[in-house]
Amino acid sequence: MGFFGLLSLAFGLSADAFAAALCKGIGLHSGKMRAALTVGAFFGTAQALMTAAGSLLGELMYLGTKTIGPLISLILLSAVGAKMIYDGIHAEHEIKISSKLNLTELLFLAWATAIDAFSIGISLAFLDVNIITAAALIGTVTFALSFAGVFLGAKLNSVITFPPEIVGGILLILLGVKIFLS
Repeated sequence: MGFFGLLSLAFGLSADAFAAALCKGIGLHSGKMRAALTVGAFFGTAQALMTAAGSLLGELMYLGTKTIGPLISLILLSAVGAKMIYDGIHAEHEIKISSKLNLTELLFLAWATAIDAFSIGISLAFLDVNIITAAALIGTVTFALSFAGVFLGAKLNSVITFPPEIVGGILLILLGVKIFLS
């Protein structure tokens, strides 16, 4: 997987964090810079660490054959992508996120939005990918999108009607198909 494949993966994985950051930004009237930096740091770090942890587990599971790696990647990416699309379609059933910054809530949100990165990390272990580069890129993109999401949410200051999880899910499924076919 090349740089642009990893970049597409990073954007797909960042969709949940971006959506959560939008929710955090809605209702903020002051302290936007501090909130954006905090949310971005929590979400970006969680994504990077979960990707690396998943890759470590994938390496431990590796049985010496790369022939099933693309199939495993397709299955994992498609499963994560389908879940993201489902969550995006059924967004009205999700718990409302308060606009105040709360350490416990941020830890929960960072972990919850990074679970997908753990699965992706497992699939990356079966590919010829430098996991340090991949985790750093995923963390950086997530930080940037989460940072921007807080500001955008603060500007919108209304209910977001388009769920970005759907776009992220579609990107992950397409990436899985591309890996499987190549």
